[in-house]
Amino acid sequence: MLKKIILFLAIAIVIAAGIGIYLYNKPHETAADMEIFEEISANDLMKQFDTDRGAFMKKYLNKNLLVTGSVQSFGQDSIRTQLSMSTESNSSGIISVTFADSLELKPKKNQLIKIKGICIGFKEEIEMDGLVLLGPEIQLNQAVVAQ
Repeated sequence: MLKKIILFLAIAIVIAAGIGIYLYNKPHETAADMEIFEEISANDLMKQFDTDRGAFMKKYLNKNLLVTGSVQSFGQDSIRTQLSMSTESNSSGIISVTFADSLELKPKKNQLIKIKGICIGFKEEIEMDGLVLLGPEIQLNQAVVAQ
């Protein structure tokens, strides 16, 4: 009986180690690897967000979006590459994009760009004494520039 238990545990450890090695070496999935859920403009995306945040989250959370918009700002350092897309919303909201890899060509301010990215949620607006300092921010991660 003891030999059967030891054999069972040895087989379980080998299987667990195999699964762990597979998952560790599995390539990281980016928006380029996923099917596009919806193609939408940055303005329309923010309008839907402003209209009903709950419905927005149910529809777009963890979905791969192809978003077209105008570059508001761009930054790249050793840790990440980030871009903000401006919108024409009443809430002064932006689309914040974090890229999977660094970009060779740096987008310029007000340049029209298409981004594939996975919607991971949003940040609330920042208010002080009833005055909105920063509007809401829809976040797209693992993004790539679409052709």
